[in-house]
Amino acid sequence: MPQPDPPPKCRRFVIEFELPGVAKESIDLDVERNVLTTVHAERVARSGEWE
Repeated sequence: MPQPDPPPKCRRFVIEFELPGVAKESIDLDVERNVLTTVHAERVARSGEWE
């Protein structure tokens, strides 16, 4: 039985989120030991005030 190819060594990941009303500049991701530990995002209310 043939062995599957090992996964490529990749150091870059693409993560996609759908966060309506959230500016990409307000998103903060924390990674510890190759594990995504925290996702923080702030949404601006329609009146311009922070929620």
